[in-house]
Amino acid sequence: MSSADGEKKFKGEDDDAKLGLDKEVLERLDRVSYVLGMDAIKRISSQKVLIVGLKGLGIEVAKNVVLSNVKSVTILDNEVVQISDLSSQFFLTPADVGKVSRAQASLNKLRELNRFVDVEISTVQQLTEDFLKQFQIVVLTNNRSLTHLKQVADLCHKNGIHVIASDVRGVFGWVFCDYGPNFVVTDTNGEDPLSALISSISHDEKEHQVIKLDEKRHGFEDGDHVQFTEVKGMTEINQVKEPIRVTVTGPFTFKLHFDTSKFSQYTSGGRVTQVKMPKTLKFKSLSESLLAPEFLFSDFAKFEHPQQWHLLLQATLIYQERHAGHLPVSHDKESTEKVLAILNELNNSLPSDNPTKVEKINDKVLIPLIETSAGEISPMSAVFGGIVAQEVLKAASGKFHPIYQWFYLDAVEALPKHEEGVAIHADEYKPLNSRYDDQIAVFGRTFQDKLNNLRYFLVGAGAIGCEMLKNWAMMGIGTGPNGRVFVTDMDTIEMSNLSRQFLFRNENIGQFKSKAAAAAILKMNPDVHVEAHTAKCGPETEDFYDDKFFNNLSGVANALDNIAARLYVDSRCVLTGKSLLESGTLGPKGNVQVVVPFVTQHYGADRDPAETQYPSCTVKSFPYLAQHSIQWARELFEGEFTKVAEDVNGWITKDDFWENLPKVGNEAAQREVIDGIDKAVSTKPRDWDACIAIARQRFQDLFINNIIQLTFTFPKEHLTDKGLPFWSPPKRFPTPLPGFDPRDHLHVFYVHATAHLIAATYGIAPTKAESDPHYVAKVASNVKVETFVPKHGLKINTDEKKNENDSGAGVSSPDEDKQRIEDVHRKLKDKNGIPKGWKMIPASFEKDDDTNHHIDYIWSASMLRCRNYEIPELDRHATKQIAGKIIPAIVTTTALITGLVCTEFYKIIQQGKPLDQYKNAFVNLALPFFSFSEPAAAAKIKWIASKDDKTLTVWDSLRVDEGKDLTVREFLDSLQKSHNLKIDMISAGKVLIFNAYTKSAKENLDRKISEIFQTATKTVLTPNVDRILLEITAEDADLEEEVNTPTVYYKFR
Repeated sequence: MSSADGEKKFKGEDDDAKLGLDKEVLERLDRVSYVLGMDAIKRISSQKVLIVGLKGLGIEVAKNVVLSNVKSVTILDNEVVQISDLSSQFFLTPADVGKVSRAQASLNKLRELNRFVDVEISTVQQLTEDFLKQFQIVVLTNNRSLTHLKQVADLCHKNGIHVIASDVRGVFGWVFCDYGPNFVVTDTNGEDPLSALISSISHDEKEHQVIKLDEKRHGFEDGDHVQFTEVKGMTEINQVKEPIRVTVTGPFTFKLHFDTSKFSQYTSGGRVTQVKMPKTLKFKSLSESLLAPEFLFSDFAKFEHPQQWHLLLQATLIYQERHAGHLPVSHDKESTEKVLAILNELNNSLPSDNPTKVEKINDKVLIPLIETSAGEISPMSAVFGGIVAQEVLKAASGKFHPIYQWFYLDAVEALPKHEEGVAIHADEYKPLNSRYDDQIAVFGRTFQDKLNNLRYFLVGAGAIGCEMLKNWAMMGIGTGPNGRVFVTDMDTIEMSNLSRQFLFRNENIGQFKSKAAAAAILKMNPDVHVEAHTAKCGPETEDFYDDKFFNNLSGVANALDNIAARLYVDSRCVLTGKSLLESGTLGPKGNVQVVVPFVTQHYGADRDPAETQYPSCTVKSFPYLAQHSIQWARELFEGEFTKVAEDVNGWITKDDFWENLPKVGNEAAQREVIDGIDKAVSTKPRDWDACIAIARQRFQDLFINNIIQLTFTFPKEHLTDKGLPFWSPPKRFPTPLPGFDPRDHLHVFYVHATAHLIAATYGIAPTKAESDPHYVAKVASNVKVETFVPKHGLKINTDEKKNENDSGAGVSSPDEDKQRIEDVHRKLKDKNGIPKGWKMIPASFEKDDDTNHHIDYIWSASMLRCRNYEIPELDRHATKQIAGKIIPAIVTTTALITGLVCTEFYKIIQQGKPLDQYKNAFVNLALPFFSFSEPAAAAKIKWIASKDDKTLTVWDSLRVDEGKDLTVREFLDSLQKSHNLKIDMISAGKVLIFNAYTKSAKENLDRKISEIFQTATKTVLTPNVDRILLEITAEDADLEEEVNTPTVYYKFR
């Protein structure tokens, strides 16, 4: 085997080939793989999909399906492009109008999305049985006849073809799914199997009870299946191959549907793990399901609406059959009445016991949907495009539970509310021969003009940002003379972005996301006035994104992936009174939060739960989960290849290094720094073989010597101070590896990766032949290692509440640390043997570069440690997700969530809508589950408790603006005159500016507020800064009672 072949096999690239997927495909689908899994991706890549109809919904489905890497997509839409199609079909241009079909205009642009998917066009006039048999999955959109829809869908059912039908009509949409009479779902929710440690299994003949060990709820449900491992005493249960069904008896207990009475007595230990069981679904054909539908509820506030919607769907299609495929004319009374008549006719024809029959047609629910059904708008197309595309992936893979079988959703709250008795101008909803005609048909010309002249700020141009910009371009945001779209993102485009950030192509890799995204939407709608920035929106850029910038905005939308940035943007919106549209996704899950000034609570009012933090001693000495070992390896990486190199460079380049050493912490922390420097300098490798030798010694230290020391300090029979076994669950007694084995793939992988990282930090580059794993194994095998002798009296942290900075191997006394620091100082102070200009090269962790060996190191180190502790090992792919804190992502969820954000966008800009018209959302496409709720109202507190009923919210602030910089005395007088407040204290953040009860109070009365602020905070107020945010403690000057006061916005220029 050549060195290249050896490296390829060693890296696991042969496994990629076995999947039948190109390496670039796997890189593109990296984030998707954490949602679907590689088995599902492989199944998806073999599917042939037909998509009928290429208006807004159809193109959304096609885009999402092509990005998801099916085998082929055939598009069918013979209709010539109309100008109104441009309201939601983002791959059409004015040049296509009247000249080519929607499918022809879209073909090449779909192909550009993913060169690994065959995208073809069909021009057949009829969907015959023979034609349909070419495909495994058929998607039917832009439906115009109930008779034709039933005919095609029933043909698919008959021939075992999975069929999904869907349409968007104004602010209303529907989905129907039929995957045949025996569709197997392999994983209904996509969650990792639940797992728990146990403390007992009863031996009773009647009650086979299992008790969980730790205080966390087990999370099992009745009917779940489980298997056991590592149980002691009752070892027979570990050998039961068939998953055991359980019934939950409490949050920490459950009963087994299995007889354990003939097994040995349980003594200790054990882990119970959920087993995902396949589920078979029996789908009815469309014709059958129309008469006996099963609904997936979308909005429990509209619990009684699905039957009404079900009749509306049928009535609209029948209306189209009778009117040459045309939908009801927008806001036309005659058209609306015809649809209502069909509705009543349908309802009256149903038997009294039919589940779809309603007592009365609800005109209030249905008329707004009929009146606006002529328009297909981008946000609703995005919502249903995400849902339908995810159903395609479910049909292709069996991953996640399908919609069974009907789903309806409306966003009627987004429609403008017209005052009763006020006539609407006859032309308000008529087309203008404009690209926005479909949107005008829903919202009107006045509303469209308002959209065009909005000034909106989008923070982030990643997955959500791309979808948002596309929707905004279709909606016409920022296209008017006063309109503008600002977008900022400091990130650049990577290969893994291409599976869901659809505005980007291979040629954009390395470019700024914001710049590439802005250029992409200008191709979709050249009229958008878009300004792309590459700056972070944070405290450091407040001179650019200042109050003036925010005050000139209509609103803000976040498309961020971290909480700190979200909180900052939220704080600026609160300060400047701007609305904020907040959203996020996590695999198939997503959420939307709408923030309206003075109406709803803001984003920062509720905090997301903190990330799981593992105790230091668990990570360093007593792991029992693979996650513990991965965190240990990640910290080891930072310590050995980043921090030490930075410390060495600081020692070399900074003349005051030793004087500043105490700033790092106590003597133990200082010793850790200088020990690292001493070791790095004294063991500086000369060449590649020396790097391998160091790596081999680290293997010995980490996986053999340290374990020997730990088990010497705490032998297997060791007892705690309370006389209990020290090594009781969840602790696992470790075993040192028997030694370095050149035939063990993982042993060689660790040494190979470690040697590369060592070489990189010292600027050593091995040749291709030297880098070959066989060469590395050979050199490592010849490295001589000394026999390790464990030390007596070594202290090892066992306190879970103590998070010290040591390595977990031992703790010395402060005097010993001090002496060691002095010794190393003498040894290193002259920098003898260090070549002039030499520096180490610190590693900067990058999870997505497979050539840098970062994930190779973390995976191999963590899994070798798992072997020490007999913890089930994870593959490199799973390790990369945990170590890199990768957020699973898929385009379907992103499209859906962004569509929901934009339906709230329509509401926000109307202003004055009551709280109950807004909808926060939580969605899980895997289940599937949809939850819409009214946002929490802005919390109110009383302004002056005993004087009047005035209340305030976080959105309120006191404004002090007298056109100049005030002294403290002038500031106090100003607020006493304007609000009758006697101020005791003034602060800025955590810094005190004025305290009336201190001796310095009188001295500061005649000092300028800005002067004291700069002195106290040690900051400089640059010329473009004209305000300071202050907090005050005050009393009512008359009543002498403390009052609640909002933030003071003090303008001093």
